[in-house]
Parts: sequence; C-alpha cells; structure tokens
Amino acid sequence: MENEPVKCEQCGADLPEGSGVCPECGAPVSGASVQNEAETELQGAEQQGTADVQELPAVSEPARESRKERKQREKEEARLERERAKQAAKESKAAARAAKKAERKYRNIPTVIILVLILIALTAGLGFLGWEYIGSRSVIDSLTAENNQLETEAGDLTEKLAQKENRISELQSEIEEKLGLISQGDAKTEEYAETVEKLEKQLETDRTRIEEILKLIAEKEPLGGAVSGKYRADRSIIIAKDGDSIPLSFSAQYGEKNTAVEYSFEKGTRNIDTVSLSGNSVTGEPSLVTLSVKKKAAEEDALAILKFTNDQSDDFFYMIIIVK
Repeated sequence: MENEPVKCEQCGADLPEGSGVCPECGAPVSGASVQNEAETELQGAEQQGTADVQELPAVSEPARESRKERKQREKEEARLERERAKQAAKESKAAARAAKKAERKYRNIPTVIILVLILIALTAGLGFLGWEYIGSRSVIDSLTAENNQLETEAGDLTEKLAQKENRISELQSEIEEKLGLISQGDAKTEEYAETVEKLEKQLETDRTRIEEILKLIAEKEPLGGAVSGKYRADRSIIIAKDGDSIPLSFSAQYGEKNTAVEYSFEKGTRNIDTVSLSGNSVTGEPSLVTLSVKKKAAEEDALAILKFTNDQSDDFFYMIIIVK
C-alpha cells in the first residue's frame, strides 16, 4: 500500500511528510503527523510479512486540541485569511486599473487615426486648392507686371532709338568735318615734323652745352660758399653721383650753444628720393658734415634745391645739388 499525499485543509496543496505547517499558505496542519506515522507503521508490518494483523499497533487518534490552542489556531487562520484577502484585493484592483488604462489607451486609437487621416486629407486638399489659386494668381499678376514693364521699356527704347538716330546724324556731320580737318592736318603734320626735328637738334646742342658747363663747374668746385649773416657753408653748388657722400663744412657763429642745421626742398627739385646729413647741429667753429643724395629713377638726372635755415636767427642760404 502506497502512501497517499496529505492535502492542506485550507489551500489543497500537497504537504510534506511530518510537516505541521502548509508551505503554500502557512496554515497549521491538524492530525497530519499522527496519521502519517500510523500509515508508515502499517506499511512496515506488511513488508515484514507479519501474518497476525491483530498484533499491529492500533492507530491512535490524534490528540484533541485544547480550547486555547484551537482559538490560537483559528485566530492565526483568520489573520492569514485576511492577509490573503487583502493581497487578492490589491492584485485585483491593480489588474483592474491596468485593464482600464489599457482600455482607455487603445479604445480611441482607431477613432483618433481616422480623425487624423481625415484632417490630413482635408489639409492636403485645401492646401492644394490654395496653392493652385495662389499660383494662378501669382502667374496672372506676374504676366500683368511683365506686360506693363514691356510697354514701358518699349516706349523708352523708341525714345532712345530716336535719340540715337539724331546722334548718328550729328556724328556723320562731325566725321565729315573731321575728315576735312584731317586732310588739312596732314599738311600741318609734315610742317610739325620738320619743326620737331629742328627742336630735337637744338635740344641736343643745348644738352651738350649744359654738360660742358657742368663739367666746368665740377672742375672749378667749390665755386664759393653759401653765406647768410653768421650762418654759412663752404660751397653752394655740388655735382655728385647717385648715392655719393659729400663732405661739407658748416659754421654758425651764434655763441657756444648748438645751432640746429635745418633744410627744406625748394621749387625746382626733381627726381630726388632722399637727402641726409651726418650731423644736424654745429657749434661756433666750422664743423664737417657729410651730405648724401639718392635719386628716385637711376637712369635720369636729378636736381635738388635746398634752403638751409637755423634755429638761432633768420639767416638762410640756398644750395644746388646736381646728381648725375
């Protein structure tokens, strides 16, 4: 005879052998252990082959619960039942809320989709019609504006064409006059060519004479000092090459204090890039100052006309520098 599993009186779950409490619901098990022990002893006697059934130990009835134990068990069962009921109620409420939420969420989706599709269709239709109207109106306005502009431009072109025709007539008359003048000018051109040739020959002659004069000046340097009151230099004309440094003797007899040597370019100066002095002041006795000159265009002669002044008096003098 096989052991039949003992069931929990509360939840019906299978109870392990010798368990006094249900592992599923926690309810106490009454009389289960005594009954299991009796069944175990009965099975052992059968397996040993004992023939005398009357000698088997009698199954003792489960001990009666005291009133206090019964009340305590009933109280514990009632507490567990209330907790199970509360838990079941909570789970039921949670499931109901989730179901309602899901129902609210998905119940109106088809309606919303339909309304959205209707709105999209209406918007697209109205937009297309509006766009067609705006486009047509825009084309009409554009054509009207272009037509007005073309009419205005046609009037302007007609007026300009008339002006151009008048100008062409005037130019034709001027051309005829110019042709006559050109014919007269050809004759005068020959005369001018002869005159220019004579002038070029004269210029060449003058240039040769000037070079001879400059050569004489260079041979006779210095040709005298540049003097004004107590302010002076040892020469007034200098002939130099581009980039040369020329020594000059300046003096300014205004006492022992320094006298500033200053100069400025006068009218007639040409092709001069820079003029510089090695010293800008003198004191009493003559002082040696180096003057340097540089041209702008190296292939042309240069002329510098300098006016020298000082900071002690109104005395001044001119100096001419010719750069070959």
